Amino acid sequence: MGTDTDGIPEGGGKTKGNDKYVNNQRKPFVNKKPFVPGNQSVKHVKFEGASSDLKGHVFDVMSSKIKQIDEYNSTLEQIMTYVGTNMDPLVLEAIENLSVTTLTEPVPITQEDGTTVSNIEMKKWEKRFNRFLSREEQVEKEIKKLYALVWGQSSDAMQTRIQESQSYKKVHKDKNGIGVLIIIKAISFSYRAHQEPVVALDAVKHEFFKLVQGKYQLVQDYYDTIMNMVNVNKELGAEVGKDIRLVEIVAA
Repeated sequence: MGTDTDGIPEGGGKTKGNDKYVNNQRKPFVNKKPFVPGNQSVKHVKFEGASSDLKGHVFDVMSSKIKQIDEYNSTLEQIMTYVGTNMDPLVLEAIENLSVTTLTEPVPITQEDGTTVSNIEMKKWEKRFNRFLSREEQVEKEIKKLYALVWGQSSDAMQTRIQESQSYKKVHKDKNGIGVLIIIKAISFSYRAHQEPVVALDAVKHEFFKLVQGKYQLVQDYYDTIMNMVNVNKELGAEVGKDIRLVEIVAA
């Protein structure tokens, strides 16, 4: 009973009260997870900076001081390559020295005996002076462009740290590209000024003693990393191999 002459169950092959079977075939198991609003994972997009010419090299705040310094150096190197190709050589020199070189103004021409110089010599001097003024103006403009370039390659976290600097307001007002690089270097090579000194010393020493050469890291690059961390230790008074500063802090 309950079947037709072909022996097919009633309901066209579907067992009553059981939706796991269709035409006597078991349905594939599907694990349906309940939809939970806001539970979807969001893929993190790495900050690449505003300039495509710098190939994703950016200034960022990192938990590891070693990585922070390495990133600062690699980004600065990429910026120098860009500036050397697209800007006045004096801007590149300013980045290398973190100081703007002042152009030497052409000295007015005078005869040794005090007599008036010829018109030709005077015109030559005027041309040299005009070139001096033009280049001086060009360098000033490109230093401002450098500020925009560096700011665009700084992450939100780095921009926040830059704005904490006491010199930020003037640097920002003047659009001083070298000034903002000086701030970023201080951030990258130092710990926060308001950090508890013993904690800062412990952190920088920990970073130094866990240094290891990367699998594909060149010996020179590894040496540079070591020396960078030695300099960071010195800035905090924590000379490598000594703990004089720690003793002074405890004594104070």
